[in-house]
Amino acid sequence: IILDLDYHLSFPNVFLENDTYYMIPESEENNSVDLFECTSFPYEWKKKKTLIENIRAVDTTPLKNKDAWYLFTSEGIDGSDYNDELSIYKSTDLINSPFKKLYDEPIISDVTKARMGGNFIQNAGEIIRVSQDCAKRYGHQLKLNKVIQIENEYLEEPLEIISPTQGAIGIHTYNRDHDIII
Repeated sequence: IILDLDYHLSFPNVFLENDTYYMIPESEENNSVDLFECTSFPYEWKKKKTLIENIRAVDTTPLKNKDAWYLFTSEGIDGSDYNDELSIYKSTDLINSPFKKLYDEPIISDVTKARMGGNFIQNAGEIIRVSQDCAKRYGHQLKLNKVIQIENEYLEEPLEIISPTQGAIGIHTYNRDHDIII
């Protein structure tokens, strides 16, 4: 156990920035999106800051693109389920600038592709967003979506469907880094 807090934690999104490991675990029960810094890899972490306050959000996933940081997250907004909608928050600096909602409305309202399903895959200038298809059930299958545009209007196109292995009823997360797939 690397974090033992008084509320549920899951979906530990770990990433490296400027030779420092950071983690954004799902902390929906705390009504926050929090950033933790690794002080001794892999077991010692300390809270660095709250990135977004007063938010019921799950599966928050960061994306650094050009001179901006984006947090893609599914919010618990009245009348919708976490699986249904995806929002984006933006900052010019992960640590020193506040994150603000990029669009007033969710960028995706579709249970078949809204909820995040892993880290972004960036390769040769392409950005691939991993999403869960929760239409049949939570984490039924995953989709890979090519991000075409983030600012002024969010656009993406479908690339691939990843189904669970035979005998499994779902697949929740897909991460890829160089030649390692988890």
